[in-house]
Amino acid sequence: MAIVGMPGLGKTTLALSIYEEVEMKNDFDKLIWVKVSVPFDVNSILNKISKFLSPTTAEITENQDGLEILKQELKGKMYFLVLDDVWNEDREKWEKLKTGLSALDSARGRIIVTTSSAQVASITGTLKRCDLRCLSEDECWSILKHKAGIDDSAPMSPDLEKIGREIVKRCGGVPLVAQVFGSRMHNKTKEEWLSIQKTRTWDLPGGERILSDLKLSFDNLTSPFLKQCFAYCSMFKKDFEIEKDNLIQLWMAQGLPFHHSPNRSDQEIEDIGNEYFNTLWENCLFHDATKDDCGTITKCKMHDVVHDFAELVAISESLTWDSNIDEMDGKRTIRHVAGVPTSVFEKTPEKLRSLFSNDAVP
Repeated sequence: MAIVGMPGLGKTTLALSIYEEVEMKNDFDKLIWVKVSVPFDVNSILNKISKFLSPTTAEITENQDGLEILKQELKGKMYFLVLDDVWNEDREKWEKLKTGLSALDSARGRIIVTTSSAQVASITGTLKRCDLRCLSEDECWSILKHKAGIDDSAPMSPDLEKIGREIVKRCGGVPLVAQVFGSRMHNKTKEEWLSIQKTRTWDLPGGERILSDLKLSFDNLTSPFLKQCFAYCSMFKKDFEIEKDNLIQLWMAQGLPFHHSPNRSDQEIEDIGNEYFNTLWENCLFHDATKDDCGTITKCKMHDVVHDFAELVAISESLTWDSNIDEMDGKRTIRHVAGVPTSVFEKTPEKLRSLFSNDAVP
């Protein structure tokens, strides 16, 4: 079974909860937890499984058969395996791992995979996958208050609660973000809360984990043009409802899918744009989709945390609502401008490619 969701949504936490419940019920002979991440190397994964089962096991070399060690440990046993943080979308590598595990003498197993990629879920899953949803604002508020050390039974000033609720909106339903903000707010004053409200998640203690996970999602986009398409989405305002067809046309106007396949027709390039959109969706970089009667996505949004990351990726070429205009001097590579004062245009280079107004997309 695959547990799927954007970074910080609680995939690992849910898998750990299942793991602990399985451990308490004692239904399996062996329980195994392996952090996979990148790269997805079958021999390395087998090595980690062997180490988990037998910490004294020597490192498996390229010339050794790691399965022999596992056969000794798992022969005739029922095992429960969690592969956490999987990014591999190469079906051949996954099949190689499954073939190896199925070759264990009379061993039977159940496997849970956590991933931010729908493609990974489709490759690895034989059962219906579990898609995690974002939490409600009240649920995030509860997590934030707990991490901030706020006693539910004690009264809170309206001003402080108002600031806290605004910070909750920035969490966007992601529990890890709520934990990061809440931890930073512990024993802080009203003025410090106001300062925290304006801080990017990964600039807070503990926020580097979210940045690291988002970077993995970004690195998983194999095409450099697809990465540029992702960065371009930072030009939309946060919580903006993006129309899929409009976005693809904007990408085409920038020539991004065209660079991928320079000899294609407009229709073929639009098909590539559709592939790009679907890939970003499958990697949980878009969310909150609106679908038509046929189940096709027509609109979506970009989570605030993902939007912040897109701005970080696009910082050398974009100037947006959230940019520090005073730092613009010398930044001569800017190609895209959104929602900035008219006076700023005097500082922009002649090679500006796109301009977004405050109210509409041109």
